[in-house]
This record gives sequence, structure tokens and C-alpha cells, in this order.
Amino acid sequence: MGQRLAQLAELVSSARTGEDLVRPLLRLLVHSTGMQTALLTEPDVEPGMQRIAYVHDEGMGIPEGMRLRWTDTLCKRAFDEGRLYVQCAGTPFADLWIAREYGIRTFISVPVRVGDEMLGTLCAISPHEVSMTTNAVWMPDVIARLIGEFAARERLVRESEAAQERMTALVHKDPLTGLPNREYVRETLARMLAWAQRDGVVLLVGFIDLDDFKAVNDRYGHRIGDLFLVAMADRLRASLRRADLLGRIGGDEFIVVAPVASGSGPRARDVLCNWLTRRAVASFNLDGIPVRSGGASVGLVQANPEDDVDQVIARADAAMYEAKRARRERAAPDADEGSGR
Repeated sequence: MGQRLAQLAELVSSARTGEDLVRPLLRLLVHSTGMQTALLTEPDVEPGMQRIAYVHDEGMGIPEGMRLRWTDTLCKRAFDEGRLYVQCAGTPFADLWIAREYGIRTFISVPVRVGDEMLGTLCAISPHEVSMTTNAVWMPDVIARLIGEFAARERLVRESEAAQERMTALVHKDPLTGLPNREYVRETLARMLAWAQRDGVVLLVGFIDLDDFKAVNDRYGHRIGDLFLVAMADRLRASLRRADLLGRIGGDEFIVVAPVASGSGPRARDVLCNWLTRRAVASFNLDGIPVRSGGASVGLVQANPEDDVDQVIARADAAMYEAKRARRERAAPDADEGSGR
């Protein structure tokens, strides 16, 4: 028994996945009980069905992946009748096709649980009559508990990782628009700059400042102003490629990072700048209120090989303010003509 316990301890400590643990445990179950096959079942995706997830088979030919109705299983019959160890299964359970098909004469079955939830069943079977031994009494229960505890630990790890991913996503997302926030944009831009410098890719970085946000906010209030930002964020995001990065850095300012082919920098910059400028002109129905956006000031620059994050962002910011100044100058003559001066 001491040797068996040492084997169990080694298996549990070395296992990295459920399969790493289960397969040698099934082999150990067969060799310690004198049975011919051991298997672990789990509920199938189809309700009322059970699937054989893992098998260690030494001659019975029971296939891994076989699906059975739970009501047709030896395990359910054993649980219903309160049996752990059944000899001459072909006689008391002769109505079950699985017993007839594989000539099962002896089987052991215990549930695998996490708390009150039954994850599946652990079974050892034989086409011969096998006498009950000490190992046959305690080994299946110990192995089922180990598998259940491992499953519980893995579930806890997965839940923890999922929670961490959700937390990371929240930390990196703008809560209003769902776009990447300033911190995430800076982190990603740093990686993209290194990639561009290493592989010779041209990187365009730009700022987008919505011209009408303050007017919308002042006229309709903050709720409509927020809806306006969300609608514009969705419109701009839909205008870009999957490889492009769009983030909100605060207020009505957005940042875009777009990799383009080497040699196409100036032309690609002009095309993207004009495209984003046109896309910012739009009409929205925001909670029943028609709101029009007259456009945005877009400033795009091409990252230089020596640029770091702060340098390229500063140049993009300056380009946006230059675009805003030019828009105001173009609008001023129109305003003068409209006033009759």
C-alpha cells in the first residue's frame, strides 16, 4: 500500500493537465484492483448522455469517446442501488446492453465530485469475476477524490484567469466608448514602434478632435454628449482596418495608429487623413434627437525611426492643432460672407 500511496503522490505533484493526471491514474486503478479496463466518464453536451472521456483498456475494446444514455449505464444502476463493487454484473444487470456487449462480469463505480456537483464517474470493469480486495475498496474512492480535487483546482485557476482578463480589459478600456484608453494605446504604440523599426514598416500616428462636441454637450446635455461620443467612436472604428488601432485619450480626442506599406507613407497619410475627416461628418439619431457632426480636425504624422512614444504623440498632437487652425481659417471667410461684410 505504501508503494501505491507514493505513486499517487508523484502523479498528483507532476501533473500539469487533467489528462496528465487521469491517464496514469486509470492505469494504476487497473493494476491495483486486478480489473481489465478503467475509464472516466463525463456528461455529454447532449442532455441525458454520458461520454467516456478517458480509457485505459487492456483487452476489452471499449472505445474512448463512446456515448451512452445515462439511464443505460452500469454506473447509474450501481448508484441507484447503492453498490460500489458488483460481481457477476451480467446477471443482475443483464438488461443493460453495455454489460451484454462487452461481457462485463465485475465492475467498480464511484462518482467524481466537486463539492455537491457530480463531474462524472470513475469505473473499473472486467470480463471475469474479480474478488474484492483492500485495494479495490479504497483505491477507486481515493482516485476519484484526487481527480475531483484537481478539477476543482483547475476550475479555480480558470475562474481566476478569467477574472484577471476581465480586470485587465477594464483597466485598458475607455469605460464610455469601449475603445482602448490612453494607457493601453501608449503601451501598444511602444510595441508597434519597436516592430516598425525592426521590420521597416511605416507607422502613421494621428489625433482626431471632434469639432462639434462642445456645442452638442452645451445644447443637449451630458447624456446626449456621451451618446454622441459613442456613436462617433463606433463610426470611426468601423472606418479602419483590423490592423489599425483606435483609442480615446480623453474628452473628444481620439488617437489612431495605422501601419502601412514601406514607401507609401506620405500618400497613405493623406488618404487616411482625408478619409477620417470625411467620416467625421455625420448625422446621428441620439435617443430621438437628431444631431449632426460637422467634422473633425485630423492630424497625422509618420513615425520616424528614432521616435519614442512621447515624441511621435507630441508631433501628432501638433499636427492636429495645425489642422484645427487651418479649418478655422477656412471657416472664417465663409462666416464673413454670410454676415454681409
